Amino acid sequence: MVLVHGSGPNDRDETIGPNKVFKDLAWGLASRGVTVLRYDKRTYAYATKFDERAVKSLTVQGEVIDDALAALQLLLNREEIDPQRVFLLGHSLGATLARLEMRIVLHPEAEELSKQLASAWAGFARDGNPGSALLPSWPRYDLEKRAVMVFDIPSCSVVNDPDREAREFLKDRPFEGVL
Repeated sequence: MVLVHGSGPNDRDETIGPNKVFKDLAWGLASRGVTVLRYDKRTYAYATKFDERAVKSLTVQGEVIDDALAALQLLLNREEIDPQRVFLLGHSLGATLARLEMRIVLHPEAEELSKQLASAWAGFARDGNPGSALLPSWPRYDLEKRAVMVFDIPSCSVVNDPDREAREFLKDRPFEGVL
């Protein structure tokens, strides 16, 4: 199992305050016989080398995806590791990207989907707008249209209120007894 970080300069433990999320996961999984690979993100390991220019040019590909795929490849190349039982597990941004990274390894045609999502994340992190040259124009959210971006291969689209029928169906039904 490769543990994939969220955004920001994270150590191999994914330390958040006093919590060491990845360390705890790794110990728990390893105690049950699961090989776990965790690593310091390059933005953590080389923090002093990231000047303003480097930070502005940093992409999701360079900050998260490249290292996660290298870690995945490292495990896949180990003789004692069963390649059919290798997984990526991510936290926050890493959780979103881990699914895409695994799809790219298993299905190379999914690389376009990964580029779309990476572009959306970068735009969202930059100025709160996931739109980019690779993506359709992202409208300002309003409760009437309830627009969402649907990522797909070969392109993505903006769809207005895709869950309207389900929401209307559930609107007047109480959730009594549902946990």
